[in-house]
Amino acid sequence: MRRRRAAGVLALVGVAALLVAVAPRAGAATVRTSWHSPSLDGTVQGAPVVVGDVVVVATEHDALYGLSLRDGHRLWGPRRVGQPVPLSVVASKSPAADGCGDIDPLGITSSLVVDPTTPPRVFAVAEVLGPDDAVTHDLVGVDPATGKVVVGPTPIDPPAMAHPELEQQRAGLTFANGRVYVGFGGLYGDCGDYHGFVVAANPDGSGIAGTFETADAGGGDRAAAVWATDPPPVDAAGHLYVATGNSEDAPGPPAFEYGDSVVALDPNLNVVSAFQPSTYQADNASDLDLGSTAPVLVGDGQVFELGKQQKAFLLNTANLGGADHHTPLASIDSCGAYGANATLGTSVFVACRNSLQQIVINRATSPPTLAHGWTAAVPAGGPITVASGLLWSVDVTGGTLDALNPVNGHVVAHHPLSLDSSQHFPTPTVAGGWVIVETANGLAAFTLPGSRGSAKA
Repeated sequence: MRRRRAAGVLALVGVAALLVAVAPRAGAATVRTSWHSPSLDGTVQGAPVVVGDVVVVATEHDALYGLSLRDGHRLWGPRRVGQPVPLSVVASKSPAADGCGDIDPLGITSSLVVDPTTPPRVFAVAEVLGPDDAVTHDLVGVDPATGKVVVGPTPIDPPAMAHPELEQQRAGLTFANGRVYVGFGGLYGDCGDYHGFVVAANPDGSGIAGTFETADAGGGDRAAAVWATDPPPVDAAGHLYVATGNSEDAPGPPAFEYGDSVVALDPNLNVVSAFQPSTYQADNASDLDLGSTAPVLVGDGQVFELGKQQKAFLLNTANLGGADHHTPLASIDSCGAYGANATLGTSVFVACRNSLQQIVINRATSPPTLAHGWTAAVPAGGPITVASGLLWSVDVTGGTLDALNPVNGHVVAHHPLSLDSSQHFPTPTVAGGWVIVETANGLAAFTLPGSRGSAKA
């Protein structure tokens, strides 16, 4: 799961006042900044959530805050979950990890999730330093209106997780089937004896309801991280779809393990079906994670996946890889993608390092096929959000968050906003007339065209 570091301080983009397609390098449409939050106590790595008029956001100092959606002022917080884990402690516990990791300290890293039942709750997973430098990952739930802790903190590390200090909880959280699903992977650098896991946590704080381990410690293999920043999707049957990174020391055929795979899991995290590219052994050896993005459900019983290995796959949710686990419905050469791809109609928009690309699904044939659409002359390099008729993505090379017309890929707006250099996957969140993005230690919001947001440039 090793990733290239983003160079320098990143920057982001705002919102267009007009939905007018302009050439990607032409002058931008009018942009209105709505608000900037107060400085928080640490960097923001995960996307916030919006519940009513409250924006809940977390930091790497294991703190949660509630901000006003209307003007960004602090309503509550910091609500501290525990003490974050410095990388120096990780290295002291596991010397093989010395020099690994690109976030310091490690606190709440992943995107938050909402349990929409009444009253709603917002869940986070915090990496916490305990007595004698013990490291745990704790589930916590808060009331978004008040910040009151109503669930936990509850440790959710499965018994098979031998080295929790080597496990990074970066994958976005998913709430489904009455559970919080949590993905685990390793530190930047793929250091030490870590294993990919998915955990089904009980939302009442009573612990773990199920566990899926991607690499079997008993089999001698390791790694196979679940680390893509987008939350794993869930279909109408309650099946969860996760993609994994490269495994190491994996057994060869005919043995089967779940590195470099897309896996469908039932609500209890039993494997329903799985897909591995036929090139998985070479991909594993070259650190070409299939799971550098999360799977995308694209309708018609199909799922799309594209990771580092530069080949996109269309899979059948009824049996992801067919009888041999290696047969997709369709595939096409593409690019190395990171963070989150997105879908709209029969198009999938992929977050390439060098460009943002459209891939079109043709269902007029049997089996369906994939074809290249437009290519935008702006790198995505991170998660793509489809909202308000636009594509929103972070150009980590140029330092902007771009708004694109999904019909032709033309950039219609951009706006710079400085981020910390450790923020590799800032995710645009669109809600209530605003586009909200992470800054180094806070959030900034921009007004959507025709929205009720009040500009405060």
